[in-house]
Amino acid sequence: MKEPLITAQQVVDKVIPRKNLSLTFFKDLSIKLAEKKYFRDVIGEDFLNELIDQNDGDSLTDDNKTLLDDHLKDALAYFVVTEALNHMHIDMSNAGLTTLGTEFTSPVTAAQKAQLQSFFRENGEVLRKEMVKFLVDAQDDDDTKYPLFDSTKDLSEEMQVVGGIIFNTEDEPVRPDANIDKGQSLRDC
Repeated sequence: MKEPLITAQQVVDKVIPRKNLSLTFFKDLSIKLAEKKYFRDVIGEDFLNELIDQNDGDSLTDDNKTLLDDHLKDALAYFVVTEALNHMHIDMSNAGLTTLGTEFTSPVTAAQKAQLQSFFRENGEVLRKEMVKFLVDAQDDDDTKYPLFDSTKDLSEEMQVVGGIIFNTEDEPVRPDANIDKGQSLRDC
């Protein structure tokens, strides 16, 4: 199995204030799941696979190393924690599911955990958008940069509205059943 794009130690170093957090919460498979879940549809499967292959083979191009070290790892760290929070809150054992804690702590409420998950997810999304902006700007400056990244990819085909309110760029509410314009690309984000 190929190495993940970020290590558990790098996740802790980048986004966890208390450095003594156990690395066992960040399994390689969970990190790889976050890579696929949060990046495959944004940068494309071929580009993501190129990054994974080059990272695993210690053969990153200078451009891909810059992307990985300065942008993707930062966003990925937040998404990995987003996914790991469930395991930090609830333990699975032969005795069943239990809430983690010690005699000197009290477990967070479900609302507090959801708020923390939202915090990590939103920060990851901001950094992921910055990464996309970096890629688009790099291609604008030199169209040979990041050839597997398609900044004109149509995201609207992959968007599924489950419910709620969608805000357009003018922050005006749009009904969930309203028609969404086709052709929105990463450049429009």
